Amino acid sequence: MVSSHHPLAQGPAVSLRDYLECAHIVVDVADGRQGHVDRCLELLGSPRRASVTVPYHAAAAAAVPGTSLMATLPRSFAIRHASPGTTTVIPAPSEIGPISCAMSWHPRLDDDAAQRWLRDTITTTTRVMSG
Repeated sequence: MVSSHHPLAQGPAVSLRDYLECAHIVVDVADGRQGHVDRCLELLGSPRRASVTVPYHAAAAAAVPGTSLMATLPRSFAIRHASPGTTTVIPAPSEIGPISCAMSWHPRLDDDAAQRWLRDTITTTTRVMSG
């Protein structure tokens, strides 16, 4: 997600080179890093420049308008939070690839009603968000 006035806002996609030249808003998932995105870039030997670090995706989306900053967010989230004329959603470089999520729990909790409810709620919610 970028401001609608960002130089890359009108392009169909962003190259890795252009992406790395941008100043980024990083969602602090763990230790000031945005997990999947930063791991992919590190494997390429191309870390990005974090100008702002925020604790939530919503804070990253709110920080974009009127700036030259770029926020890398899940596509469905970015589309829902984009503001026409203010922010634009452009695909991340293909080198970053799709983000996947997983759940894990101890087998003794397989039949726990509260745990089952939580897992079902998370699964249903993430399906709705990605669809």
